Amino acid sequence: MSTLLEAHAVSKHFATQPDWWRRLTGRGNDRARLVKAVDRVSFTLRAGEIFGLLGQSGSGKTTLARLLLRLDAPTSGRITFDDQDITAMPDAALKTHLRRKARMLFQHPDAALNPAFTVAQILGQALKTNTAVLAAERAERAAALLDAVGLPPSYLIKHPRALSTGEKRRVSIGRALATDPVLLIADEPVSGLDVTLQGQILDLLMRLHDERGLTLMLIAHDVNLIRALCTRIAVMYAGRLVEIGPRDAVSPDACRHPYTRALFDARLPRSPTASTGATALSAPALPAAAVTGCPYRPACARWRDLGQPEQCLHEHPDLTPAGDDHEAACHFAREKLSL
Repeated sequence: MSTLLEAHAVSKHFATQPDWWRRLTGRGNDRARLVKAVDRVSFTLRAGEIFGLLGQSGSGKTTLARLLLRLDAPTSGRITFDDQDITAMPDAALKTHLRRKARMLFQHPDAALNPAFTVAQILGQALKTNTAVLAAERAERAAALLDAVGLPPSYLIKHPRALSTGEKRRVSIGRALATDPVLLIADEPVSGLDVTLQGQILDLLMRLHDERGLTLMLIAHDVNLIRALCTRIAVMYAGRLVEIGPRDAVSPDACRHPYTRALFDARLPRSPTASTGATALSAPALPAAAVTGCPYRPACARWRDLGQPEQCLHEHPDLTPAGDDHEAACHFAREKLSL
């Protein structure tokens, strides 16, 4: 597969104190602690694949997605899309090179859909802003978009408040399809839905992937969903990727990072006496600034089992090869985790 998108050491840092507060109190910038929401993340997204980004809430998944689509500007690093550097690309160029080819499904459809607009206006605005579809053809095109996501044309006159959560998600998907994108990033696409509706939305996304050749990036904290659908999986903790590899490698029995194992243990106990991973997952997604070395160390069972190695105390681990196309950010990534 060819590379569609690539992130090179991408970071996004936020100050805990806004500029107006520092000016009001007279405190300098050095007093504001930075939160590293995304910290030196590097990976590639291959054309046509279904890529999964897994991690607990607060790990930086949504921030990373917004950076990849340049909805937010990175603090540092470089992002390339379709062989062009989009890191500092001006808005006019982004509109033609990126906005039409890459779209995002936001986690909360209520916040993503304008409540004052009808469905026709929501879809029409996307067509007007991002495509060359003439005004006279937008109504027909909007109806076709609804049909593509399994909704009848009668929904064009409805407002978002008259739609169920599942229907709002379908409208959001239809709006994303307005530009015929090649990349769709879906942030928690089935959150807030019952099991039946989850299956319907996921079936829709898989059908669109097959019919349109879409590259899909699915963001979730549900390990079952990611494992079932994605061919390659990345795991994010405290703003960094801690493991990335094929589905068979990022699995309960083959993963090489203790945090990945904790995610699987919390959802997929292997026996009635198996640990649920609750202790490991109780650690904050964003570690305290005072933590040096490996940020996962305070919750790491492997570190304790190995006798608390000094290397984990003082050296921050980078992604290390752990197998074919498989990497883990652990000083002991080449060693299998004990079951």
